[in-house]
Amino acid sequence: MPAPNSIANGEFTVQAATAAADADLGGNTVKATITVNPVADTPSVTNATTQEDVMTSSGLVISRNTVDGIEVSHFKITGITGGTLYHNDGTTVINNGDFILAADAALGLKFMPAPNSMADGEFFVQAATAAADADLGGNTVKATVSVTPVGDAPVVGNSEALAGQESGKITIKRNAADGAEVDEFYITGITNGTLRTGSEAIINGTYVACPTGQITVYFVLNGADPGSFKVQSVASGSVDPKAVAVSTISVKAADGSTGDTDPTDDPTDDTDDPIPPVGDGDPEEEDGAPDPVIENDSRAFMNPARYRFNLSTDSAQLKPLEAAAHETPLKEELSITTPPRERILKHSAENTEDASAKAYQQLRDALNAIKKQTGGDIELDEAIAGTAAALTTGLSAGYVVWLLRGGMLLSSLLSQMPAWQLADPLPILTRMKDEADDDESLESIIKEGSKKDDEQDDSDDGMKTES
Repeated sequence: MPAPNSIANGEFTVQAATAAADADLGGNTVKATITVNPVADTPSVTNATTQEDVMTSSGLVISRNTVDGIEVSHFKITGITGGTLYHNDGTTVINNGDFILAADAALGLKFMPAPNSMADGEFFVQAATAAADADLGGNTVKATVSVTPVGDAPVVGNSEALAGQESGKITIKRNAADGAEVDEFYITGITNGTLRTGSEAIINGTYVACPTGQITVYFVLNGADPGSFKVQSVASGSVDPKAVAVSTISVKAADGSTGDTDPTDDPTDDTDDPIPPVGDGDPEEEDGAPDPVIENDSRAFMNPARYRFNLSTDSAQLKPLEAAAHETPLKEELSITTPPRERILKHSAENTEDASAKAYQQLRDALNAIKKQTGGDIELDEAIAGTAAALTTGLSAGYVVWLLRGGMLLSSLLSQMPAWQLADPLPILTRMKDEADDDESLESIIKEGSKKDDEQDDSDDGMKTES
């Protein structure tokens, strides 16, 4: 039996004897050797702890058993779960079933948890004297990687407010990848204003509880500059410094706009559009005279029927008329301002006339645009009125045709229906019989009258004879 945990070969010598006494020994001695093959014992491995979505930076060091030596040259890795295992360089992947050198294992391995996973990772190690399953020895040991949850960047909205006023509601929500482990929001970077939730003020470095996963805050601007603040999710008391969300509170103009005067560009762009430089804006001219400047250009929403045009020495203004009872009062004002007089006087009389002509042409173009828009509104009104008239005429004609058709159908029905179907013939025939017995014909009446006349004449002649 080899010595415990020894890999040294065993041996002994043999010599023959004729009796159990040295005096009876004879011949030479021979040596017997017992070769002891090394067998790996159970190794050891350290555990590790890391944050969610963060690779381990320490731990996971694999060591030979204290009774083993250099004969244990490899370790077999199995049962990797909950993430990806790497060599100490953090880039070379170790797969299930791989044999790694003992020297590499002694440097410590790296483990990267699965994305957005809070589940602990693990893997198993077994020692071997060579990179083959036949050379494995001892038991397997488990390495555990504890993963501390870390919140991802929360979802926070932007808002706007009048200068010096409070914004609307700003909602802060947990990231969709997070769960109940995110129970607070960390607020920093409050600039150009103050922040509150409900009636409580929030200062930089405040932890705000979010038991339902979201909170609502309000921002009050200090002045005419935009404000902002930063938010981070807090999970189990830890914060990921890279997962930061920023909310911006823009300054809303008194008329409700945010400064974007170009309706054709990106609607999410609230920045002021560049104003064309004062100077020669006409590439065909070479006079270098400053061109008129249009201020407060509302362009897309200007209704020419609701503006008053005022022309002064240095500027032309389109001011909104008083709104009708059914209209919303207008606030926009379009100003066409010519350059300062002293700048124009620097040019020759000819250049001055050209600049005036350009200003006139620009004014004329603006009025033509107003005329076109007004004409479009009139054409729309005429189209609507024509449609209504056509619809009314069609309904009236249809009603008349319906009446005529109904009368014709009723007349046809009455003409085809026998008279006896409209009344009971028996009472009628009985009445006709009675009336036939009582009535006298015209001929009988004439004859009766003639007979009476003859009788009267005969009576008169008899009276004359007697006398």
